[in-house]
Amino acid sequence: MGNKKSFTFIILVLFLGIIFFSGGVFNIFKGFNNYKIDNLTYEENNSVHYKVFLKENNFFDTNYLDENKTYIISLIDYLNVDFNYEINFNKEVNGEYKYFLEATIYADKANNQKGNYWTKKFKIKDEQVLNIEKARKYNIHENLNIDYQEYNDLLNEFKKTTGVTTDAKLSISMIVYNDITGETIPLKNKRNLSLSLPLSELAIEGTVNTDDFNKKDSIEKKVRDNNPKFMFCRIVGIISCFVSLLCGILIYKIYKVMILKDYYNVKLKKILNTYDSIIVNVDNLPDLKNYNVINVSTFDELIDAHSEIRLPINFYEDKKKSYFVLTNREQAYVYRMDYRNIENEK
Repeated sequence: MGNKKSFTFIILVLFLGIIFFSGGVFNIFKGFNNYKIDNLTYEENNSVHYKVFLKENNFFDTNYLDENKTYIISLIDYLNVDFNYEINFNKEVNGEYKYFLEATIYADKANNQKGNYWTKKFKIKDEQVLNIEKARKYNIHENLNIDYQEYNDLLNEFKKTTGVTTDAKLSISMIVYNDITGETIPLKNKRNLSLSLPLSELAIEGTVNTDDFNKKDSIEKKVRDNNPKFMFCRIVGIISCFVSLLCGILIYKIYKVMILKDYYNVKLKKILNTYDSIIVNVDNLPDLKNYNVINVSTFDELIDAHSEIRLPINFYEDKKKSYFVLTNREQAYVYRMDYRNIENEK
């Protein structure tokens, strides 16, 4: 009956230990896996528009021509170029952006041959640096007039001086640098909005180039989440694992006691059956105050003493402790058997 209760208790503790261990591992894993996916989504809208203003003439009713037409060089007075750059974010961002405007003459080899004879850059507007704080969007707008004839004359002077035939063009550009941080995700990029016009002595047509006119993109990053719930999960997980460890220790001790109890009962039964003729059961432990008590470590030693004395051995059992006492005049030989010395003997 006692072993059945012990086994039932062991199964119960084992079940609880498994629950605590499983819960502990789950919470520790969850507590230390405190990461989340942060994303920064942005959309860029870029545009370049221009008008070609004409000198006074008897051919056109208006003083300018819209974009995407063919223009006679001798009638061009100046170009009006309109740059617009806008970027929108899905959350507030901080950082800075900067931009500048420049014009560039490219004198390339003629007839689509690879190579460049001459490149010359002109700063139209110095670099502008602007800081932003907790903004969801910002916009850059620049409108400027370009003296086309000045650049065309410079190219013609180069051709006359060098005598080379070139396919030349004038590029008017607004270059934007973004250096933005949205909480934990940085965004660094460069955008080039440009208008390209041939440099010629006759007629020209304009083309517009930008880096992704309407671009929508998203940046993702795995970042640590400092929510207190993750610390709570760690603490609960560690405590649960510690409790499961205590359950394991408790199971081990109970099982150990069960084994020793069985061994104790088997050994006691064997001693009583084997030496029944020389063992006397007593109701009380003999009073040994007036004896010189000699404690022996094994029952065999007590049997050796009995062989000399030839007196019965008194047996008394009290709460799983057995006492075997052999008295002779002023001496008393005592062998005590309990779980502790049974473990040592085993």
